[in-house]
Amino acid sequence: MKRLAFVLPLALLAWTGCSSTPRTDAPAKAQEASADAAKEAAAREALAERERKTVEAARMLAGLPPVAEEDDSAREEWVIFTDPDTGKKLQRIPKNPSLRVVDGKLRHTQLNPRMFAIDLVREDEGFYYVAAPVEAPVRPPVEDEAAAEGLRPIVEVDPLEYEVVTPARSKVRLRLEEKSEGLPTSGFWRSNMAVADLDGDKRPEIVTTPPRLGMGTLQIFRYDGARWSTVEPIIEGDESLNYAYGGIAVADMDGDDRPDVVSIGHGSGPFVSYNLGGFRFRREARGLPRRMSGRAVSAGDLDGDGRADLVAISDESEGSNLKRLQMKAEAEGRPAPGASDDGYKLGIDTRAFFGSAAGTFAEKSAGLEVACFGYTIELNAAPRDAGAPFFASGCRYQGGRAILFEYDRKTGAFFNKGRGLAEDYGFHSGTALGTYQGRPAAFVTYVKGNARGATQGPFRGHGVSIYYRDGQEWKRKRLLKVLAKVGTESQGIGVGDLNGDGLDDVALGDDSVGRVRVFFQTPAGDFEELDPELQPKHVNRSMSVKIVDVDGDGKNDIVLMYEYRTAAKTRAGGLRFFRNAG
Repeated sequence: MKRLAFVLPLALLAWTGCSSTPRTDAPAKAQEASADAAKEAAAREALAERERKTVEAARMLAGLPPVAEEDDSAREEWVIFTDPDTGKKLQRIPKNPSLRVVDGKLRHTQLNPRMFAIDLVREDEGFYYVAAPVEAPVRPPVEDEAAAEGLRPIVEVDPLEYEVVTPARSKVRLRLEEKSEGLPTSGFWRSNMAVADLDGDKRPEIVTTPPRLGMGTLQIFRYDGARWSTVEPIIEGDESLNYAYGGIAVADMDGDDRPDVVSIGHGSGPFVSYNLGGFRFRREARGLPRRMSGRAVSAGDLDGDGRADLVAISDESEGSNLKRLQMKAEAEGRPAPGASDDGYKLGIDTRAFFGSAAGTFAEKSAGLEVACFGYTIELNAAPRDAGAPFFASGCRYQGGRAILFEYDRKTGAFFNKGRGLAEDYGFHSGTALGTYQGRPAAFVTYVKGNARGATQGPFRGHGVSIYYRDGQEWKRKRLLKVLAKVGTESQGIGVGDLNGDGLDDVALGDDSVGRVRVFFQTPAGDFEELDPELQPKHVNRSMSVKIVDVDGDGKNDIVLMYEYRTAAKTRAGGLRFFRNAG
């Protein structure tokens, strides 16, 4: 037996006799009640009876049994049947004082005609007859339908998501000797470091912010050819500018030919420690925001005016934070915030700050409203193809792909080049810049999740992809792609020539295997991996990797920053130096 179904107010369909008015079976009033009380009770009962009839009629129209009964055997007058005269299916509805016919349509006297206006087919002494509802056809599952029609199932995920990329073994024998004596060996060292010559002696120092839960200012380590020693910098200037664990960039920010140190930390906005010589620095903000929190910053001349500019990335989702503030303001009846009291525009995860002739900085982040928050960012303001400046960053949003931006000097805006190009279904972690086949390139690590409708099974895993600019077009090359039950994040990645052939190679602190893996770029555009037996081993979490000539012998070396986490088996963390012995 089939029933006519309509959308009715839930209160009507679910009505079971409970009401703010008394039910018809309410106890009779006591005989000693006054005449007025009796009249009032009678009026309430009459109203309740009308409500009951209204609800019963509405339930009937919806194909539901009366409130007092749920037995289908007593409901045969509601059945759908085939009219012997016309051959059409009809449903009959018992006549009721609350139902009437107006202009050929069956209506209910106490319900909005827009809710119920059913075309009447005919009527007799006891029933109205309306057309039976047309049932939607039941479609077979996609697989069954496809098989029946000789079609292949719909492919919901790009088959390349199941690709596995494993570089071939290289014949190059590179010896990497560890020379880490004097460097820290424990702690939460996160997230980024720089290796640069701060004192002009032609040998670079390692420069970092303090480790998490550590105290101090800039952490500087220098190598004398045998061991490392700590340099205690002299810090002057604004004492309200605090160093916190995060990121470092080294560049000449004031045009005096001395490399300055730009730092940003978790809970501490970016500022510059201007190099006064002899490891003396003066810290100043010069218009950079104090409100920002981050772990990565990078410097370069974006607009070509001869002054250094900055790009910095938040280590928390400012977009999500803004939404929470807006929802709170709406709930409290206040105007939604758009900026803080100091003019800091809320809701932007990645920002650009341009240097001025006065030595101050001004934020100009047009186009970065769609950028991500993350823990790494690298800027190339003077790419070798003389094309637009660009930066690459991590992206902690699951499925976020806004990791690559070009800067247009004519419009003064940034443009997202990662849309439709960057790896999907995951988040992006470490970044490094270099060249691929002589073209400007970004090397980015990622961790993949899965996608709904992945008909061939999960494709979780991790890897490294290269995004390179060929003319005006950005393209992707997968260096490494691993399928795994759970992907492993490896943030530390560095790019530079390790075997002296003029091509940029890659050093990856691969946490999934516990090694600093080395991949040599070949002239054909492929990559070959150094024998694992020759790769340095490491434990815990890689944070940052740099490829640079530390000892001045003309060969690039590898510097690794790593940390432990609370659940780690060891407390190993800090800095390690692997000298390229050829």
